[in-house]
Amino acid sequence: MRWFLLLAAVLAQSLPDICMYQTKECGGHGKCQQINYEYTCICDEGYTLSPSMLCVPEACYNPQFNTLCQNGKCVEEGGSHHCECPSDLTAIGAQCVADDCISVIDGVQTACSGHGTCLYDGYSVYYCACEQHYVDYNLCATCNLNYGAIIDGECYPLECVEKTTQGDSVLCNDCGTCSFSATSMTSARKWHCVCDDKCKAKDGQCLSNSCVSDNYETYCGNAGVCTPSGCLCNSGFSGDKCTHNDADPGACPPNQTRVDGTCYPDRCLTKTDPPMVCGIQGAGECLYFDLEDAFVCKCNDGALSTDVYPCIPTGCYVDNQMCPNGKCIAESSGSGYKYHCECDDGFITRNNSCLPPSCFVSLSDGSTLECSGHGTCRTFGCDCDYPFYGDYCENYSGSCGEGFLFVNPEVGCIAIECITYNPDLRVCGGFGKCVANTGFYECECEAGTVYDRNYICAPVDCIDENGEICPSSSCVKLADETSTCACPQGYSTYHGHCYPTICITGSALCSGHGKCNQAEGKCICSTGYEGLQCEQQNDDQICPDGTASIDGKCISFACLEVDGVVTSIECNGHGRCRMDSSAPKCECDPNYTLSPTHGCVSTGCYDEANDMLCPGGTCEGEGATARCSCNSGFVTVDGLCVSEVCIGRGVKGAGNEVVCSSGGRCQLRLGGNPTASHDYYCMCDTAHHGSLCSECSSSAIMIGETCVDRHCVTEIEGGVLVQCGGFGRCHAGYGEVGLETTCECGSNAILIDGTCVVPECLGHGQEVCSGHGHCALAQHCVGGVCTEGRCYCDQAYDGSKCSSCVSGYQIVAGAGCVARSCVADGVVCSNAGTCHQGTCHCASGYRAAGPRCVGAGLSVGMLIGIGVACGVLIIAIGLTIYFVLKRVRSQRRGSIPAESHETPTEDENKELLGSETDTDEIP
Repeated sequence: MRWFLLLAAVLAQSLPDICMYQTKECGGHGKCQQINYEYTCICDEGYTLSPSMLCVPEACYNPQFNTLCQNGKCVEEGGSHHCECPSDLTAIGAQCVADDCISVIDGVQTACSGHGTCLYDGYSVYYCACEQHYVDYNLCATCNLNYGAIIDGECYPLECVEKTTQGDSVLCNDCGTCSFSATSMTSARKWHCVCDDKCKAKDGQCLSNSCVSDNYETYCGNAGVCTPSGCLCNSGFSGDKCTHNDADPGACPPNQTRVDGTCYPDRCLTKTDPPMVCGIQGAGECLYFDLEDAFVCKCNDGALSTDVYPCIPTGCYVDNQMCPNGKCIAESSGSGYKYHCECDDGFITRNNSCLPPSCFVSLSDGSTLECSGHGTCRTFGCDCDYPFYGDYCENYSGSCGEGFLFVNPEVGCIAIECITYNPDLRVCGGFGKCVANTGFYECECEAGTVYDRNYICAPVDCIDENGEICPSSSCVKLADETSTCACPQGYSTYHGHCYPTICITGSALCSGHGKCNQAEGKCICSTGYEGLQCEQQNDDQICPDGTASIDGKCISFACLEVDGVVTSIECNGHGRCRMDSSAPKCECDPNYTLSPTHGCVSTGCYDEANDMLCPGGTCEGEGATARCSCNSGFVTVDGLCVSEVCIGRGVKGAGNEVVCSSGGRCQLRLGGNPTASHDYYCMCDTAHHGSLCSECSSSAIMIGETCVDRHCVTEIEGGVLVQCGGFGRCHAGYGEVGLETTCECGSNAILIDGTCVVPECLGHGQEVCSGHGHCALAQHCVGGVCTEGRCYCDQAYDGSKCSSCVSGYQIVAGAGCVARSCVADGVVCSNAGTCHQGTCHCASGYRAAGPRCVGAGLSVGMLIGIGVACGVLIIAIGLTIYFVLKRVRSQRRGSIPAESHETPTEDENKELLGSETDTDEIP
């Protein structure tokens, strides 16, 4: 069984990436198959192929926009899928649609007229995003003649439209249909013609089969025009396919070249002089492929294709070329050919590459070193690693660019994103290398390590149960390539942490009756216990575990701990221990602030953003007199030491410095040295970005000269944009995801649902604008201070508090303001539909009748149908009765005595017939 599972795993890993989505074959709902030399997914029943998500539920998929249940989610119930939409949206097709996107065609609701998708702009507005050949208004019902053409009243994309010689537009040359699909799994979905049997696809169009050249490569030999009746040849060419060159009968057809006496399609030839067919001998062969509609080189196993060489054997493929500085040698073997590079004179063979001698430095032991160990030898010479330079990369520039630090001569300058301090500078924690990505650098970790949350490489052996890396110790690599936490002398490992050895007692620290003071290397025992390891009980007051007796009171360790060490001083000597939300917490004295790690500290020296006391300086004085004295490379801003790299505006030292352009906070890099100015950077709020937070981010709007987060922006009279309704300002503070922006209201306003509101906008129960509008300044103020606000009502609402309806609307319980044309007896559309633009849109099985949705079974058409059906039924009953009576008469005649065999005369027949038809009674 084990070998079977292993085989299955190997086969799964061998699938091409094109068939994998989220680590699953074909997204988990199909099988990967190779068809015509290309891989594709064959989807399960009920699923269809998406170019990006592979096999997706067909009922939820919109192929034109490659989306699944736009604005909603795809759910499976009872073995089938459907779109589940929010309560304010309607499921139409494979998307969830707002009323503003719904169009009605022939009485049927469609999304954006069936030619677009309904999108949300992020500000409570839904709109139709139309296909390119429809304009983005009028619910995608109007043809965009820049990208489409109207044929027989229908709008078609120009990709499917051809012009006749008379200038008329025809669809797919009247030889196919227009389809939005992909021609293969690797190609994007697009509009193209799907041709009938009498035509063949070429460049998206349908051309007559009578125009196909003999080599299948061209139509009309690329020397004529294909018409419905056949090829119309250019001057100098003739033949039904225009392949005969009248001036040179022996010439190859267009797009072909003669090699060794035979004409080959140019697509199969190398771009060398002289050209070769599909590269070197035995690397491939020139074949025609229906899927490509052309001749192409089919490379043999062990060869790949490039722009210059259609097929290069992998044994000769070096630096995207075929044996640069050498030639590819093909050696015949029993199963085909073997290939290798043979270098030109003067070049050095290394790893099948022909390298110039200028790359190598001769060492004293007679060996050579490639690019001094600080670069890579290319065919042109040494490609040096930064910051090394020279013919042999033997020189070091000695200075690093912005965003880099010099670590040591061995590794040179490294991006600061990859540097850690342990306490010396290390690259990726000492267990990885720094690699460049698109726009940033990151660590590429060694085997047996993980890229942890602090963006360094951490050996799994050094990570404790809290995800921390060797707290109170350092992670070192052992001779057997494993790693472990190495504790200082006098310390031992306990649950991945280093503690003074004296504190470790079996399965607990300090016998479970105290806390280990790492600074002093001893146990602080809970009251009622004593001894070096709190192993002895005494007669003193016994405090609960997790507390200690201080001046006759049981004080929680949470109020005694400073910098991870439990002391015997309550709240660092500057506060009292209090219960806060059922947890003990220090309540600090005036002029002191509670730090999560340092206890009660002087407010004048405390940097809340970095949770440090005067980073980049020292704290002088205490309480009200505490001030920071800054080191070189730091300036004093608002009493704190700020790195010069974070100063955006102002003159350094003049007292007018602006930190991070007022769009962020100066932050110490993870693991950085607090005393090193270059280890700080600007951490921008959501409204700003840039190295100094001086530019507006994509989520911000410029108001005046200020970048304001969109969440803080309100529109007032005249379309003017203001901050926080005009009654406050957007303020940056720390939230769950870092620096976040919220509204900070003025004295006359309060914060409700993220924006500032004044009393004029509050109705009953402190509801803002009755729940049907937003509060903002009544007018735009220029050169003054405005405080008066008003409600800006939603559509259909009116009044100072948006509590009434505009003309033509009325309030309906549970529905708000609704157009009167949709209301009857106080009910909207008979509770069987919704009101949109003054018209009832009824649910399935109902039809609109003014303000009501009534059962669809009473239409005039259905009454006529019922009448016709009843008439047919009556005729059928009458005919049945007639044939039954006739059969009964016949049976009666058959009961005459056997001796009478005379056939009735014609008069008797008439008499019998008359007796049947003249009576109204049933015998």
